[in-house]
Order: sequence, then structure tokens, then C-alpha cells
Amino acid sequence: MSSPASDVSTSVESGLPRRWQLVLALCAIVLFLIVALTAVSGVPFRNDFAAYWPVGRLLLAGQNPYDAGAIEALQRSVGDTLGGDSVVRYPPWALPLLLPFAALPYVPAWYLWIFFQAVVVGISSVWLWRLLGGKQGRGVALAIGMLFPPTLIMALGGQIGGILLLASTAFLWAADSRRDLLAGICLWVLATKPHLFMLLGIIVVLWAIHERRLMVPAVAGLTIAAGSLVSIALRPDVFREYVQFLQTGAPTGYLPVTLGGLARLIGGTEKFWIQWIPSLVILALIPVAWSRVKRTWLWIAYGPAILALGLISGPYGLVHDLVILIPCLLLIAVRSRRVSDDVVKRLVLWGYVAVCVGIWIGQLRAGTSFAQVWVAPLVLVVCIAFRRSSAGDSVTPVTESQFGPGK
Repeated sequence: MSSPASDVSTSVESGLPRRWQLVLALCAIVLFLIVALTAVSGVPFRNDFAAYWPVGRLLLAGQNPYDAGAIEALQRSVGDTLGGDSVVRYPPWALPLLLPFAALPYVPAWYLWIFFQAVVVGISSVWLWRLLGGKQGRGVALAIGMLFPPTLIMALGGQIGGILLLASTAFLWAADSRRDLLAGICLWVLATKPHLFMLLGIIVVLWAIHERRLMVPAVAGLTIAAGSLVSIALRPDVFREYVQFLQTGAPTGYLPVTLGGLARLIGGTEKFWIQWIPSLVILALIPVAWSRVKRTWLWIAYGPAILALGLISGPYGLVHDLVILIPCLLLIAVRSRRVSDDVVKRLVLWGYVAVCVGIWIGQLRAGTSFAQVWVAPLVLVVCIAFRRSSAGDSVTPVTESQFGPGK
């Protein structure tokens, strides 16, 4: 009797060519997301893209992209308003990522943004599956990535997580395949949310020094500088205005889905600085940990856990940021398929289902990201357990043919 995973794999790899299966599946999922969003939203097209679009629009017009009043005026002009903390907290070097969408009218830009975020999650999932050694079952990879609740929450919320997942995937591939230029550019994209990728950045520097691959952090620095110059060219005072905006205070009205949020809950929710303690502890331990693994380092082997640990220890983070756990989930799935014991495979399958159900229950009952504080540590522990249990196995060697998700 075949397992559900094998049935999915068989059905996906028969019939239409793989490329068309991927396209049709992604289109169906994206259409579902769009219909679901317009059905549940009191105002059509209302989500966090309503904050991204006016920020880019203001920058293109040479105005202050951190002006809350101007942002809300643009939101009202298109019949949308988020209210409250509607200003994007991204640094100036990241704002050029928003400009292609901001150049379009709001409604077409909204559709394109939602479509793009969902598609790149699908592409990243299939690409990661191949990099992690998955030879068959790309449909399983697509299902894991696209049906993970944070993916749906991210897409419905109009967030940027899909782009960050694609940049993470491309970095893991580029770093191991010695595409230093691409690896550095990916780090610039990830610097959009430096609080989630501080750990990755420090390890990149240590790795680059050990491997004599200093071009990677150098390119990252240059692309960050280039992104900053684009913003400065459009708005010369953008950095001063960004600093002024940060001085207005951090968002303290919620507890993040990180150990920092847990520390703040224990130590006092009014003490925002407590959120930084786990980050500082983890960062202090990096040199010791690096000295033990630097000789066997391979980004596709260690990268998924590093991404998850960076999320867990970060000072900020909401439920949509949990899409960064998809590499760990796919590593667990790939390694479990190599296990001969069917019980383990069923445990992994139903464990994934249980996590998804638990996330949805937490969102519906609690309505806050902090209700999901258990998800990332659990996924990280299981990921490390499977990686260690398969320590003798090697991931698929990175080759030129693995640049894309499949033929």
C-alpha cells in the first residue's frame, strides 16, 4: 500500500510536462489567494502592500518615504488605509525593491505583487528540494511550501517574505557553487530585514575569511551602497529621515514570534530592550560554534538551520516571517523519504499536518503572532535531528543544472 506522499509524487510526475504542472498549480493557488483575500477583506486589496506601494510612490516623487501623513493620504486616495503603524520600517537601501511595483497603478501593482510572492515561494520550494537531494516528488515540495500557513498568511497579508525566501535559496546555491557575485546580491536583498539575518551575515563574514571568498561580503556591501545611492538620488535626505523615523520608537504593541518575545513576556512586556537578549547571546556564541564546523561547512547542509536560528533569536518577527522555515521543512521531508521505516515517514507527514493545524488554531483563537512562538524552535529541533541522523548522507552536489526548479 502506497503512502500519501508517494501518491502525490506519482500523480505529479505523470501526465502534463513538469513545467506546465508547476505553472498550473501555482496559478490555481494564486487565484485562490486572490479570491480569498477579496472575499474576507472589508476593503478590496487591503493588506500590507497598502504600506509598500505609497512608500515607493513617495520615493519616486522625491518625497519623504517615511512620512506617515503622506503615506496615509496616498492610501486614502486609492480607497485603502491600514491605520496605525503603516510606515515601512525598511532601511533606505531596501526601498529600490519596491520601486517597480510602485511605478504601476495601485490595483494592477497589488495583483502583480501577490502573484509574484506566491510564485517565488513555489519556485524556491522546488529549487530547495533539488538542492537538498530530492530526486522525485517535486509536487511534495510545492505542497509543503505553498500550504504552509505562514505562506498563505504572508501572501494574503501582502508581505515580502516570498522575495526573502527566494533570495535565501539563491544564496545557498550561489555560495556553494562559487557564484560570489550572485551570493553578494542575495545578501543585499536579505538586508531588507537585517534583524532576521544578522546571524547569517556574521557567519558569512567568518566563512568568507576562512574560505578566502571575501568577494561575497564585498559585493553585498557594494550592492547595499548602490541601493542606498538610488534612494539618495531620489531623496537626498532619506537617511536623515529614516533615522528620525526610528527615533519615534519601535513597535511595542505586539510580542514577536521569537525568543525575544518570550523573554519580554517573562521579564516585562513594557521592557522592549529585553527582546535583544537572545540575539546577543546567540551572536556571542557564534565564534565558538564556527570553530567546530568550519572545516565541514556546506551552505545547503547548514543553511536551513542557520536561517531558522536567525529567526528564533531575532528581536522582531511576525507569523508571516515563518516562511523562512520552509528550507528546514523541506530538509526534513527529503531526509525522511530516505528512511526505510514507514512509521517515521507517517510521523513526519502527520507532524507537518499537526503543525499547520496548530498554526491556524493559534491565529484564529489568539489572533497574534506570539501564539506561534513554539513553531520555529520545534521545526529547528526536528531539522537538526534529521540532519544528524543522516550525517553520512550527502546533499546533491551543486551543478549548473540546478539553477532553476526543474525542466
